[in-house]
Amino acid sequence: MLIGIIAVAGAATLLGIMPSMQKTLLVNGLPMNSLMFFTNLTISLVCLIMARLKGRSLKASRIQLIQALIMGASGMMFTALLLNTSYLYLPVGTAIMLNFLYPTVVCIVMGTVFREGFTKLQVAAIVVSITGMAFLTGAGGKMPLIGIVTAIASSLTYGGYLVANEKGPANQLPIEAKLFYVSLPGTVIFAVLSAATGTLQGPGRGLKRLGPPDWRIRTFHGKRILPHDVWGQQAWRVHGCICLHAGTHCQRGVRNHLV
Repeated sequence: MLIGIIAVAGAATLLGIMPSMQKTLLVNGLPMNSLMFFTNLTISLVCLIMARLKGRSLKASRIQLIQALIMGASGMMFTALLLNTSYLYLPVGTAIMLNFLYPTVVCIVMGTVFREGFTKLQVAAIVVSITGMAFLTGAGGKMPLIGIVTAIASSLTYGGYLVANEKGPANQLPIEAKLFYVSLPGTVIFAVLSAATGTLQGPGRGLKRLGPPDWRIRTFHGKRILPHDVWGQQAWRVHGCICLHAGTHCQRGVRNHLV
């Protein structure tokens, strides 16, 4: 039980950190194809190493392999692609909250398609979840529709992935083998796309452009803005375009305060 709680807490922490890192890379010039390739490649390599260290076999039956690859292409890969796309139009926090409709998606699918039914608490939770998201997307009425659509679509694809992850023969594979095959489609597809489109670029190239910290106070519409952890002129220019939201959304992973 304790190990499970620690694992969930660690996963939640990493899930909260990763979007800000991904958005930082995207807004600083790393192509989407490269980001998706390196993300999936990292998962594939880690799972391969873990399977080797634990002595787990990667052997899978044909039906298990087919299900795992379909889960990877339709669930994991498209979810990451849609979510990363939404980061370009929405604040990271808003995009993640819209993506967190996936528990509602899973609950509805399990209750209807698999006829598990609904308890009163589940119905209340579904209503509150959908209502909350409706209020969130309607805040100010200025959120780009494409960002909202891609974030919500990512919740649908991830919800489908979780359902498939629980139902079907692929669930019988060791976790390392299953995640290896699930990440494989994204690794291969985005490797080919990156090479074909000339967008294969290492993350280090974008990070080198950020330079040393810039602690200077800037003026925006007559108010002084104190940047925290702003890196270099280019990072400031990237963030400067969204200073209007500085006091509310804290976009681009950089905190600003009006002083």
